[in-house]
Formats: sequence, C-alpha cells, structure tokens
Amino acid sequence: MKLANGQNLYDFLIQCSGPWDINNRAEFDFDSKQNQSYFYLQYFPKLRKTVDSQPIELNLVFDRRGETLVPNSMAFSTHVLNSKDFLNKHGLKCWND
Repeated sequence: MKLANGQNLYDFLIQCSGPWDINNRAEFDFDSKQNQSYFYLQYFPKLRKTVDSQPIELNLVFDRRGETLVPNSMAFSTHVLNSKDFLNKHGLKCWND
C-alpha cells in the first residue's frame, strides 16, 4: 500500500516511526452492505515534532479494500494518502531524524 510520498505503509512504520506499539492491529471484517470482506487497519506511529523534537503518537486508521487503502479518520490518515509532504504539513519528522 503506497503512501502519497511513494513509500509503502509498512516501510513508513518500520523506518520512520519509533518503537512498535502493541496496539497496532489489522482485523478481518465483512461489510454486509457491499457484500465484501476487508481489513480494518489501525496503527500508532511514533514521530517527533519538527520544532522541538518532542515525541508525538498519531493514529492512522484505514480500511484495506482489495489493493486500496481508504482512510477512516480525518486529517493525518487522509493526508498520508493524499499529500506528498504530509510530515511537513503536520510539523512532524521521523523518530530518528
């Protein structure tokens, strides 16, 4: 699953985020209205604020429908899919930067 900056979601979580959160999860689910199965994905990347390097934990929530990620929350989840500079837009940097 590609993010707007060209990186895939897994690489972003492994290479940019800090320590793995035990609450990260993927759950199989079924949408009876569309008669379709999908995966509910929720991740808590640990990043740093650009201004003062203070840690911040965000919430990424998606439905994976086939090969498509559909954001399930506003702001950050949507921006990682639609804005190449999503980190800058939110005043963030990778954990180890």
